Amino acid sequence: MPDKNAAAQRVLSNGKLLVNLGYEVAYFGVDADLAHGSSVKPINIGEGLTSYPAPAATAGLCSSFKQLFLGAEAEKTILEMDGDIAAVICYNYPALAQLQVKRLTRNINAKFICDVTEWYSSSGGSLAYRLIKRLDTAARMRYVNKLADGLITTSCVVTSYYQASGISPIVELPTLQDSSLLSSYYYDKGKYKKFGPIRFVYAGTPFSIAHIDRERKNIKDRVDELVLFALQLHEQRLPCQFDIYGINREQYLAVFPEHEAALSALNGVLTFKGRVPYSKVLTAVACADFTIFFRTQCRVTESGLPSKMTESLALGTPVITNRLENLRPYEHISGLILGDSFDDPKLVSDVLNMQRRSVESRLHEAIKWREMFDYRRYEGAMKKFLAAVMS
Repeated sequence: MPDKNAAAQRVLSNGKLLVNLGYEVAYFGVDADLAHGSSVKPINIGEGLTSYPAPAATAGLCSSFKQLFLGAEAEKTILEMDGDIAAVICYNYPALAQLQVKRLTRNINAKFICDVTEWYSSSGGSLAYRLIKRLDTAARMRYVNKLADGLITTSCVVTSYYQASGISPIVELPTLQDSSLLSSYYYDKGKYKKFGPIRFVYAGTPFSIAHIDRERKNIKDRVDELVLFALQLHEQRLPCQFDIYGINREQYLAVFPEHEAALSALNGVLTFKGRVPYSKVLTAVACADFTIFFRTQCRVTESGLPSKMTESLALGTPVITNRLENLRPYEHISGLILGDSFDDPKLVSDVLNMQRRSVESRLHEAIKWREMFDYRRYEGAMKKFLAAVMS
């Protein structure tokens, strides 16, 4: 299984959706905690789901090249299930590996489905890394995905891209959550004290320092704009508290050294929490007044649907972000506060207006958000999609 973060919960929710439709689901992926050379053994994780964790390849350029191909253990596992496999779903998988899966599925009379939630950037890292990433991403998005028997997407941008090429069937599912799994984290906003700072939470991995380009244009989540937003509220003397989960202060300043003075001015207002267990992140999100993130409008950021958005709403916490094309279908949601940019005055006024609403009114809205992205609501769409794929 992938790391137990919001993106991993999407994979789990999609699997549970398939189980509800009568399928058994097996996950096959890399487990970085396994020793190199470990054998692949199935692990029953309950609810009709089985995990086949494989050890990661050794480090280095050779390892990066090997990851472009379907591993021997993965091929062996697929072949051993011959006759029992209805379909293999490749989740943002490398192009060459997907071609190998396509060949295998044809040989065992199974369907080949691509789950497309990312259009990866190739603008940062070493020259070799950038070259490999660019070639692989171009091949995967522009050629290999179009060979699939069906596509699963999360963004209207990607859906439109493939529909324009006449690709079908396609099912567009938002980043799904399991409301029953999150229910233990629900926090009764009625228990909040009526006075005190407005609590904002950011939780995510905004960048990989090794892969940032010189102009810092390929940073997915603009935490620098979040800091400037916090500074703006602080200068307006609005009582607020910002907690950033996923990076520490040193990592932030390594990328944005010019913000040392800003962070000093926000001492006691903005806190970097670093990496913490996923359960603590869920608790922080559930207890926050708002979650917040800003992104640059580009193909990379608009090719998926932010898991932090649907997760926050599923926990009953409204979200502050900037307008993006992939968020257009969700602009009607009362818990989604959108601005043209981080310094859009409308953001502050919308935040204050929501804070002025009665606790009962906010709780009523939160209950609706909690069910909006539950995987059980999308059984019909997935059933229709699979019927088209299998026909």
